[in-house]
Amino acid sequence: MKISITGMSVTIQQIDHIDIKQLCQKYLLLDGYEAEESSEDNRLTLKYCVPGRTKTCVIIETEKNILHKESNVTLLLSKRFFQTAPFHFNLYKLLRFFARYTHTINQIDITYLDEGKHLSATELVHLCKFSVDYCTGSLVTHRTPRFVLKNGEVRRILLESKESKTNYGVIHMSPGGGIKLVLSIKKKEKIQYVLGNKAVNVRYPYLFEARSKELLRSCIDFNTARTKKNRVKAKYQQQPFWAKFMGGEVDLINWSKICSEQKGKL
Repeated sequence: MKISITGMSVTIQQIDHIDIKQLCQKYLLLDGYEAEESSEDNRLTLKYCVPGRTKTCVIIETEKNILHKESNVTLLLSKRFFQTAPFHFNLYKLLRFFARYTHTINQIDITYLDEGKHLSATELVHLCKFSVDYCTGSLVTHRTPRFVLKNGEVRRILLESKESKTNYGVIHMSPGGGIKLVLSIKKKEKIQYVLGNKAVNVRYPYLFEARSKELLRSCIDFNTARTKKNRVKAKYQQQPFWAKFMGGEVDLINWSKICSEQKGKL
């Protein structure tokens, strides 16, 4: 399994134009990107993309005429940005830059790529169709998975809704057999747990990976029908293919405890 951040939305309060320029040049490394500027009412929008490409990598929204005042800024980093960012882009340094200001990370997207080919589209579709018998986790507790078809085949499985105030997810299945899961996390305590305490520092890669796996299991977990029938979570056994995908035992995290601890730090 390869785990990576593939999207982020951040609001930064009271940042001046000099530091916005530093954010773009030093931390996002946008000098080599093409920029498009537009405005509406009192808002200025800057869109950056790779030269010769049309898909937007970065969107920065701020107030007009900020040369002599501070402004609130909304920053959107798309999947395309994380795919094309220069080799020396450092997410940990970017987060430390954010920490200089009052800011809110509104959402992060985490992608779990099945590099080991442990997942089967057929099995995933079957288990999600009968999620009451096989699935646990916050993304299947209140809403059963939904299926998006193309040419008669399931291409995406939707877990929860984009309108969810906490998190949602999508299982992508390509015609060539590739499978990835994308979790979009909005709850700030969960974001802080996954990103905080040096977890995205290159010197501590195991922290981000371990916490991301804990997050995944809390969102969606595939168990055997026999053990789930007993309704004793401590005795649930994972489907063998899912256990291989997870790469070993992953603890069930107590989010109530984590959220309580994070709220105490905010």
